Amino acid sequence: MFSRLGLISRFSIDEAVLRNFIDDVQINYKRVPYHNFTHAFNICHMCYYILRTTKVRDYLEDIDVLAIMIGSLGHDIDHPGVNNLYLQKTRHVFSTTVNDSSILENYHLYMLFKLLTTQKNNILAGLTSAE
Repeated sequence: MFSRLGLISRFSIDEAVLRNFIDDVQINYKRVPYHNFTHAFNICHMCYYILRTTKVRDYLEDIDVLAIMIGSLGHDIDHPGVNNLYLQKTRHVFSTTVNDSSILENYHLYMLFKLLTTQKNNILAGLTSAE
């Protein structure tokens, strides 16, 4: 999907690094009933399908397309299988860390950035500083 969207060549993404990233994203999804890697892949594939079959791409920059694909893969990474209210009421460390504000959303973003900032997963290495 990344290749067919032209993202690998446009952003000089090393395919081995991309494979490492996707593998680590998969490893970091828990085996919960819904918010698991299968769900993430389904969302990513649907984004890919929409990008390929509609005119939405006409309104997006390449960097936006890359963000959509990365974000769709990692949007629920390491989801514990409970909701924000549960985490808030149980005073879970996720909740207290982000002041009860968009608890899971902030946590998923943190986990995704954590993966992206390791050398073996840094698919963003080819981006310019402006990008």
